[in-house]
Amino acid sequence: MTTITIGGLFGSGAHEIGLFVSVRLKLEYVNTSAIPHIAAHANATEEAVLAKETHLCTWKERLGHILVKTIEASGNHSGLPEAGYFPGFVDPAHHLSSPGDIRTRPHDIPDNEYFQAVEKTNRTFAALGNVALTLRGGAATLRGNSIIHVGVMTSWDKRVERVSRRLKIGRAGAADYLTARQKHRKKLYKHFLGTDQRDPEIYDFVIDTDRDSREIVVQKILELA
Repeated sequence: MTTITIGGLFGSGAHEIGLFVSVRLKLEYVNTSAIPHIAAHANATEEAVLAKETHLCTWKERLGHILVKTIEASGNHSGLPEAGYFPGFVDPAHHLSSPGDIRTRPHDIPDNEYFQAVEKTNRTFAALGNVALTLRGGAATLRGNSIIHVGVMTSWDKRVERVSRRLKIGRAGAADYLTARQKHRKKLYKHFLGTDQRDPEIYDFVIDTDRDSREIVVQKILELA
């Protein structure tokens, strides 16, 4: 049974490569289907996990979160804006309600617990075998003879173009988003996983989507499998 992880910087095209590989090699493809499992391990709603994965945590957002929590605790909204209206504070899961202690906001999920939930989820799917995973930190958290790690790289311009198209924003906005996300993710990966997504040493092989075809990925996987 073969498990393949496909990873790279946001906008590199790992998702597209993952889909192609799973179809060509008749593997189960796992990407967003992992969200419910991560949410369960993190004791959070799926919406909160999705928001955490797509949302950058800036100082303005942290301040907004603290203010919101203070307001809710006191029950006093005198003159202060409601949640979601602080500058730079976007929290799509804020208005969700959930029983018990289930976390409904991305800021309520500590980074360390999020990465622990991701690692547990990675291991769960990897144990199934015959899967292609484009999961967070797969190459750093999964090791074994039956696991093949593929790194996907591409040029900055291609990443900007892809993110601009995916998020339906201009190139300048896409470039700003990528810069901020890359800085944020690099810090988190280094702290919690002890590695960098750009480090070729964590992969069995690396492809450049500017230069290499998707068929080359399949060929290299078959050589290693």
